[in-house]
Amino acid sequence: MTVEELKSLKSKIQEAERKKSRAEGVIDRITATWQKEYGFSTVEAAKAFCDDLKTNIKRNEERLADLETKIEAAVDWDSL
Repeated sequence: MTVEELKSLKSKIQEAERKKSRAEGVIDRITATWQKEYGFSTVEAAKAFCDDLKTNIKRNEERLADLETKIEAAVDWDSL
C-alpha cells in the first residue's frame, strides 16, 4: 500500500468518525426530547406509547360511534 493510499484511507476513517459523532449527537437530542416531552427515551418505549395511543384512539372512536347512535335515536328527525 502506498503512502497516498494510506493517507486516503486515514482521511476516510476520520470522515466516518465525524459522521458517527454527528449521528450520535442527533440520537442523543432525540432521546432527550422524548424524555422531556413524553417521559421515555428508548425506541421500545416509544413503540409501546404509540400502541397505547392507537388503543385509546380506537376506544374513543367506538365511544363516538355509540354516542352518535344514541343521539340519532333520541332525536325525532321527522319533526325537524
